[in-house]
Amino acid sequence: MDDKIINKILQNRKSCKNIIAPDLVAIDEGKSRLVVAPGWLRGIAQGVISEIGCHRHLRSAKILISVSTKTGDLQKFEAGERMIHGKASKASSLSRLLTAGGKGKLASIDFVVNISGDALQFYGACDKKLNRLDSPEGLRRTIALIDHELSHCGAKINGKYIPENEVDNFVDGLGKRHIETCRDVLKGGKVVQDEVVNDNREILIRYFAADDDGNFIFKLNPHDIEEFSAVAGRHGAYNPSLSGMFDELKEYKGPTLFPDLPKDKPADDKSVEAA
Repeated sequence: MDDKIINKILQNRKSCKNIIAPDLVAIDEGKSRLVVAPGWLRGIAQGVISEIGCHRHLRSAKILISVSTKTGDLQKFEAGERMIHGKASKASSLSRLLTAGGKGKLASIDFVVNISGDALQFYGACDKKLNRLDSPEGLRRTIALIDHELSHCGAKINGKYIPENEVDNFVDGLGKRHIETCRDVLKGGKVVQDEVVNDNREILIRYFAADDDGNFIFKLNPHDIEEFSAVAGRHGAYNPSLSGMFDELKEYKGPTLFPDLPKDKPADDKSVEAA
């Protein structure tokens, strides 16, 4: 990600219009603790929504971000164990009720994102009391994590073929719901127009779906890929999802966020076969 965008995200000091901050007490059970995200983390989340275009549908959403910690988890992160860094979910009726503030109605929340406070400490972004630390690397790692979790917070997308002479009016009517006008597709360096223009010379328009009140229809997005590193090592980008991920990684010119950590070791084939 461009350093200018990173700086804009970190400098976000405006009101977090999409990241709610309900007045809730911390849940402390001794070995585990759950709190509403501190202001600096909510600011980063709002900055990610405001500055990264693919999250623009979330500018119409309400999101609760919480932070959880658990005794012993920081040591597990430091030992290289595979841990859950964060989790996004659709807001349940219970979470909406608990954040309603006793007003007798459900709060308007679309998503709940829980972030591991132990992961944030491991990144170097904050101390054990969740106070932000002045660590560029730690904050950049945090931005990546928030970007990842918010990528799970999606909205339903529709596509429709529109006669070429009606495209402009149709797009104008969509307003902020318009995603793209697919006049052509680039494959292998060549324009493949047939994939987005049908036999009637109608052009494909992609846009966010809306309910009867004109609101986005929010949903959870799964990961683009699920794979074993050893399989990718043996077969390369053997499916379109892996190919897309490899292409994105080749384009990335930024720093390695964890340069000193050992890489995950692929499973030993012989030990697996013997098990």
